[in-house]
Amino acid sequence: MNRISAALTGVSLQDRGAVVERLQATEFNPVELAPAFVAAFGQSQRGGTRLAEAYAVTISDPLHHRELFQRAAVMQPTERRALIRGYRRAGQGRGVVHAISQLPRAQGRTLMRDLVLKEDNTRDRGGVRDVLVWLRDAGNEMRRLERGRRGDPHGPTDDAVVEFFEDVADAISDAVTAVVDAIVDAVESIGQAIADVVNWVAEEVADLVRALIEAGKTIAELVQAALETGYELVRKIIKGLEDIGRAMFEVLEAIADFTISALTTVLRAIDNLGRQLAELLSWMAGKVYDVVARMVEALIDIGKTIGNILEQALQFGATLITNCVKAMLALGRAIGEILVALVTRPASLFDQVVASLRDLG
Repeated sequence: MNRISAALTGVSLQDRGAVVERLQATEFNPVELAPAFVAAFGQSQRGGTRLAEAYAVTISDPLHHRELFQRAAVMQPTERRALIRGYRRAGQGRGVVHAISQLPRAQGRTLMRDLVLKEDNTRDRGGVRDVLVWLRDAGNEMRRLERGRRGDPHGPTDDAVVEFFEDVADAISDAVTAVVDAIVDAVESIGQAIADVVNWVAEEVADLVRALIEAGKTIAELVQAALETGYELVRKIIKGLEDIGRAMFEVLEAIADFTISALTTVLRAIDNLGRQLAELLSWMAGKVYDVVARMVEALIDIGKTIGNILEQALQFGATLITNCVKAMLALGRAIGEILVALVTRPASLFDQVVASLRDLG
């Protein structure tokens, strides 16, 4: 006989405290967890959910949770949802995610869909948040370990987060990748997954970004995903990339082929974060005309003036000046408008622009 089911005989499953007390007093093997849950669910869906709540707050060994959810992957959908619902009601939604991170891909994907999708296949924001919080905490742990290797004593060291990830240790990268793979499979895009982090503080976003990068998501994918939500999330994602050590030039390389509309949003975010126009122009100096032209159009769209763009470009050579002037002409700016913008600028700039106009015919 299943020792868990036997121990709960005569105990009301609606009394979580009594169930927890009985479980704590019972010796059992982890393989008994799933059958006991299925039996309880068979008697009453509510009873099954209550037992899941008790599991969530009673089981201390992460491997036991993993055993339970590995077996849950082959349960009926209603049973899986009740199990997950019980964990979430107990405030242990991220425990479900942690179990998913340790399972084979097919099983993890099955459970993730039950966690982040409602029965009508719409997104369950609470479930998605559980996943993002787990990824945030995983990213926090990775950044903590990186700081330790560099001998940096600063930064957050949340003991609860550290303890939570102790069981995966060196396998944290594989765990993060498994979770990201499963949620993207469930909601079909990383953009759908991260939409709600627009309200997170900068440090939390940086931790999440670190985890997503670890899972193989590129800078371009993250910025493109943020664009699905809008400017504020783009700004936060770019700040997160900066906070985990990604250089602005890496971001610029990643977005160079974006549409003008997307480029405009990204450059506005970069500008808002206090990066200097000269930094962008120094990167543009080594690019072909087509890239320069797109960047110039986006810069003008965010309010940068002809005179300022050209004056800042002067220090990076004649080729950049010529490409910028050519781009401005292609955008419909008249020669007279360009020259008037230089009236208060250095004479050397005026001479260089005139030379560029002459070269362009």
